[in-house]
Amino acid sequence: QFLPATQTLWVGAPVGWAGDTPHPSPRRQIFCTMRGEYEVTASDGTVRAFPVGSTLLLEDTAGKGHSTCVTSQEDTLIFAVVLADAD
Repeated sequence: QFLPATQTLWVGAPVGWAGDTPHPSPRRQIFCTMRGEYEVTASDGTVRAFPVGSTLLLEDTAGKGHSTCVTSQEDTLIFAVVLADAD
């Protein structure tokens, strides 16, 4: 199977929310942005914006991780697909 999934869920964050403290992802996931926009700063300092329609593969389950900030003027809504552990 290509990227077998174990769960799906909705993730929401309000306008102005910021996960400023770097943290690893709790599990491998794919985020699909359904509403709003956010930015992710990787541990190497790279910053990327994720507007509506974008996808993000989260695999940083160890180490320093990333930080996140909602940048839109509306709440952010993400459809998340939790991936099975890599073999």
